[in-house]
Amino acid sequence: MGNLLAYPDTPLPLTITQISGYLKQHIEKGFSAVCVQGEISGCKQHSSGHTYFSLKDDQCVMDAICWRGTKLQTPLHDGALVICRGRITTYGARSKYQFIIESAEPAGQGALLYLIEQLKAKLTKEGLFQLERKKPLPGFPGCIGLITSPTGAVIQDMLVRFSDRLPCRLLLFPVAVQGSNAVPDILKALRFFHQHPVRPDVLIIARGGGSIEDLWAFHDESLVRAVAASEIPIISAIGHETDTTLMDYAADCRAPTPTAAAEMVLPLISDVHDHIHNCITLLRRALYHEYSLGRTRLDNLAHRLQSMTSAPFPAEQRLDDCFDALVKRIALFMTEKEYRWTLIGQKLGQGPIRDILSHQNHVMRLGQHITRLMAEKIHAFESLLGNYDRLLAQLSYQKTLERGFSLVLSGDKKLCSSRDMALKTDGLSIQFHDGSVPVSVNKNFA
Repeated sequence: MGNLLAYPDTPLPLTITQISGYLKQHIEKGFSAVCVQGEISGCKQHSSGHTYFSLKDDQCVMDAICWRGTKLQTPLHDGALVICRGRITTYGARSKYQFIIESAEPAGQGALLYLIEQLKAKLTKEGLFQLERKKPLPGFPGCIGLITSPTGAVIQDMLVRFSDRLPCRLLLFPVAVQGSNAVPDILKALRFFHQHPVRPDVLIIARGGGSIEDLWAFHDESLVRAVAASEIPIISAIGHETDTTLMDYAADCRAPTPTAAAEMVLPLISDVHDHIHNCITLLRRALYHEYSLGRTRLDNLAHRLQSMTSAPFPAEQRLDDCFDALVKRIALFMTEKEYRWTLIGQKLGQGPIRDILSHQNHVMRLGQHITRLMAEKIHAFESLLGNYDRLLAQLSYQKTLERGFSLVLSGDKKLCSSRDMALKTDGLSIQFHDGSVPVSVNKNFA
């Protein structure tokens, strides 16, 4: 075979298999023990236990394999700069060569990771990642903007999560999530949502997992600055839980996965119903408490009216004042509760509003019933008070004087109830129902 290769003009052609075998023999013999430094990219572990990845520098890429059971000094992952020892072999079926790893040790930080750390330090110094800059997420968003690829498992998984949660309007802006078009597309989507007539309450930027090269767009400085400057709260849902990009630090909230972002931004319908029922229970307790307080006040007022024999001003006026104050307090309480439920109803949407309005009408009817019962109670006490007034008038000493009786008073207007008291007094007067007459006492008569 060596002679045939030395003379290309020979009439005997070589087969592909012969050429492949010749290359395999010479390459494996010449590179049976080599040491290579490079950055790991596209690292994937097969179910068989073998690890497949690429070693690269700033110009070239070489395929590499680490067989199962190979003992290494450092774990293999994307972005790691390693020094590998092993041998180079060929794969004739594909006309490829590959590096068989026998040992690997760290050689320092990878080039891509170094660039990321430099940009992260720069933006951190500018304050782009401070917690004070982050905006809170809305509790019940009415509209959510989705920035992701229109195809693939990410958008489908998110829609499944949204289906059993609180109803909400979804606006999708399809973008490329890797490659040269990713950053311009996402920046265009951010501008679109900020200028849209129906501005979303929150934005979700999502994509699945991948290598550091696949996620490189989300380390772009212009995209990170645009996310930090957004007026709309942004949730970053990039890759898996272990994937972290610079956009995660700039976003208002980071979700470990795209489906987790869907669960984070909207509550379950069952949770909302439970919350509404709890609020209704609390409202009923508050109304019963107010009713109990009002009934206690009325009972106290009735007790005071029964024990009254005289008052500095008419009892009817005090009763009217108490009734007016109680009615105003109940009206104010009902107005406050109605306003709070109106706000909650506007946030929850048309579905739960009907339940809230039904319970609200029930509460209003209860309030009207309570007011009617209190009015009847107060009217009964007014009638009782009128009877007491008439009884007091009939039993008063003025009525007794009108029937022909009279009072004997001393000079200092004290009642003389005996003959001795009258003889000891210098001046007397007799009190009739229509006036008094002065009299003198003949002490010689005594």
